[in-house]
Amino acid sequence: MHDSPSSSSFAARMLETAKLAGNASRLAAACGISRRAVGDYLSGKAEPTRPRLVAMAKAGGVSVEWLATGEGPMRSQFAPSLSTSPINMEILKDAVIAVDEYISEQNLVIHPRIKASLISYFVTLGGTKDSDVILVAEQNISALLALCESQG
Repeated sequence: MHDSPSSSSFAARMLETAKLAGNASRLAAACGISRRAVGDYLSGKAEPTRPRLVAMAKAGGVSVEWLATGEGPMRSQFAPSLSTSPINMEILKDAVIAVDEYISEQNLVIHPRIKASLISYFVTLGGTKDSDVILVAEQNISALLALCESQG
């Protein structure tokens, strides 16, 4: 049984876990791994080792089974209650601008729900202007659009 609509792929479960941890940068910091490694997991370029998988599940408050396979309950029964992270308005602003620019450059007309998902994705990346992260985001935006469209 899946507790989350985004549990269809490891990259989607990683995105959800990063959101729960605050963003990809916070997830990386909480686990003691590089931001680039988390980006590789988010993009599907790489899969984490078992110790990293366990650390990321703990940091995001999700079960290891769900993160690894998409099976079982999403939330770990041992996870602490997660408080809502405050929104960094500068990151949100950068995310809205990045998504609007992409939509404009590609001459896309998309549903507001899909646009919101794209903005959320960029916020999850931490709003960085790091060219490696931006490249990963651009490479995966069409896959993200497809995922959003499939979720209705």
